[in-house]
Amino acid sequence: MFSQNKVFFDNIYQQNIKTAQIKPINTNFSYPLIELNSQEKLILCFDDLNAENQVFDYSYSFIHCNRDWTKSELFFDEYCTGFENNPIIDYKNSFNTLEDYVHYSVEFPNNDIEFTKSGNYIVYVFKDGNIEDTVLTKRFVVYENEIVIEGYIKVSSISSMRTTSQELFFNIKGIDFSFQNPTQYINVSILQNNRPDKAKTSIKPRFINGNELIFDDYLQNNFFAGNEFRFFESDNIRFASQMVDSIRIIDDNYEFFLIPQTEKKRYYFYNDLNGKYIVHNSLANDSDCEADYVPVHFYFEREYPYPENNLYIFGELTNWSYDDDFKMEYNNEKKMYEKTVLLKQGFYNYCYKLQKHSDIAQIDGNYFDTKNDYVIYVFYYDDFLNYDRVLGVKILSN
Repeated sequence: MFSQNKVFFDNIYQQNIKTAQIKPINTNFSYPLIELNSQEKLILCFDDLNAENQVFDYSYSFIHCNRDWTKSELFFDEYCTGFENNPIIDYKNSFNTLEDYVHYSVEFPNNDIEFTKSGNYIVYVFKDGNIEDTVLTKRFVVYENEIVIEGYIKVSSISSMRTTSQELFFNIKGIDFSFQNPTQYINVSILQNNRPDKAKTSIKPRFINGNELIFDDYLQNNFFAGNEFRFFESDNIRFASQMVDSIRIIDDNYEFFLIPQTEKKRYYFYNDLNGKYIVHNSLANDSDCEADYVPVHFYFEREYPYPENNLYIFGELTNWSYDDDFKMEYNNEKKMYEKTVLLKQGFYNYCYKLQKHSDIAQIDGNYFDTKNDYVIYVFYYDDFLNYDRVLGVKILSN
């Protein structure tokens, strides 16, 4: 868990833990970022679907990471003040749901713990005071407001990719680099929609003009644009919303059957959530503990299975990873892929993704007019302090 070379990802390690999210307080639409020494807070929440509906002793702590999400060399008291391990005391039992669960949440920074350094961070949850009994890990970033990042998104400068790709132009101002080489100490990472699988790292400036760094390399700043995410809504059990074919009662539970999907052959515009999901029950007062867990049936039509490849449901709901719980199975009789997943009621974005990266665009295609966010992280390695600072963050949207 704490080895120096381990790369940390968003991950859930126990089958009974569901719907683990980390986000800024009072919004569902931003990313897990907070400014150092500000009033901003994040909230971590998750559900425990243990059969006895028992309240367990969960605790949380933090790991400071390098820019590549490996553990930094800082000790805990060098990047945090307060207690290293803290109990999660905010929890609610599910109410008026068919699936029983306990909803846990914690806001931070708080009276027990505050951050003193910027950087990449992991919050990890463990059980019964045993830090090796890891329940989940989630990434977030604490950044400084030391620089100004300006930029925009444009059509790719590469002629063969103008219909499929997007390119970023941006510059960084506000640092006196007269005493050192910025290409040695400055590293920039760009994540499309903050997805770790859509990240470009160790990006360097192409020009330096005084204290301004200019990033306009059309090769390193070029991204395949993708397509808008697929979606469905399960927030209301009384009627089938868009993309839901039917809602049926099976074994005293409501089950959502989605309209069968196919490969996209053109660009489809709609205002999506860029792959995220929002927990919501439109008939409840408190969706955290009143939104139910319902089986959702996914279908993807195809005459033959993809040769030597696996098809997955993919998005924030899978922690942007290939999760075996979301691996589609091909039905030869129906000529389609199928999968049933237990999901908390809400609004969901997702896509279908083939495991082999060479086939990413085969399902949904790439279209330059797709709406995307690009999150720019500026890292500065401080020789004296021996860690990667995050001097600033900028979100560009087209």
